[in-house]
Amino acid sequence: MAIIEVSRMTIFGCINLLTSAVRGLAMVSLWMHLHGMWTHSASRLGGEPLAFKVTSVIDPPIVEVCMRWVVLLALVGCDDGSILEPDTDGSDSGTEVGDTDTDSMVDVDTNDDTDIEVDTDTPVSNVNYEASGPLPLTESDGSLTLTGCALEYTMYTPSGGASAPLVVLGHGFSRTKAQMVDVARHIAGHGLRVVTPSYCFSGFLNADHARNGEDAADLSVALAAGADVVHIGFSAGGASAFVAASDDPGAVGVFGLDMVDTDGTNIANDAAQSLTIPVFGVVGDSNQCNSTNNGVPAYSTASMGAAVRVPGATHCDFEGPTGFTCTAFCGGENAAQKVTARALASAFAAWVTDVDPGANAWLEPGGDAYDDLIAGGDIAPL
Repeated sequence: MAIIEVSRMTIFGCINLLTSAVRGLAMVSLWMHLHGMWTHSASRLGGEPLAFKVTSVIDPPIVEVCMRWVVLLALVGCDDGSILEPDTDGSDSGTEVGDTDTDSMVDVDTNDDTDIEVDTDTPVSNVNYEASGPLPLTESDGSLTLTGCALEYTMYTPSGGASAPLVVLGHGFSRTKAQMVDVARHIAGHGLRVVTPSYCFSGFLNADHARNGEDAADLSVALAAGADVVHIGFSAGGASAFVAASDDPGAVGVFGLDMVDTDGTNIANDAAQSLTIPVFGVVGDSNQCNSTNNGVPAYSTASMGAAVRVPGATHCDFEGPTGFTCTAFCGGENAAQKVTARALASAFAAWVTDVDPGANAWLEPGGDAYDDLIAGGDIAPL
């Protein structure tokens, strides 16, 4: 359906219309004068209205002819007979030469085909986060001295990304930064710095996941240099990530990789109550290694939380490289599920830091990548 725009062209056309009408009436008067009717009409006026007496002495056919000339002249004087016209070339015909009217209020559809509404809010991604990021990386080791802990870490910096947003990527219980190398490289290749600490309090005898979260926040402050920070963690390291984000003023997002909340204290769920930033998680099938998905409630607690399941994924699929310690007790590993988990973690980090504002297409229903993953059975809503 063509949408007609009432613009300045309408005003100018109507002025021309009135001007032409006056010209037409003048011609009627001239015609009457030439035929001697004006004087005759005026002599018979008496006290009656002029308009009535003028027409009363003129035969109706003559009046009709005169009025047709008035209308014809008006149309000729009104922008070639057009008062309301569709703006078919995107310009305003009432705009002077050299003046660009950028305030057009209504777009014009000059196509006779049925209109198709386009939802410009539908997220679309131009990046394949399932593939490893294309940027070459520089890897460097460091250490941060904290109370009762020398926190060792490895930094993964993409080419040209010395000041890029920072991802603090934490490992799980009784693991080290060595089990997060593949995940770190995958994320960093998409344009974010990634730091992987080896937590000081993650062993069988000294486990303190809340303290690890506090250390992750301190590490963030030391390395972020004012950049946005995303806290991501695997298993119990996911719970530490929730704590870190609640303590870190630079945090803009939290992501859990088959996150396991601490039994009894539920530190992730408690921290989630104060989080006002995006929170997202991927979880595997319920099993003993992820404490039967006991971390899931934290995503509902968070005001901006969401999570999806990766069907068929074991606990080991959310770290990398994994090893015998995990696969022997937690069900092995699956290449496809690993890719899906890393893709969503990378997309989330890129989205919340504005490295790729379109990356939410991997995270929201209606997004092209998200819907493809749903349709393919790669993820399922919780």
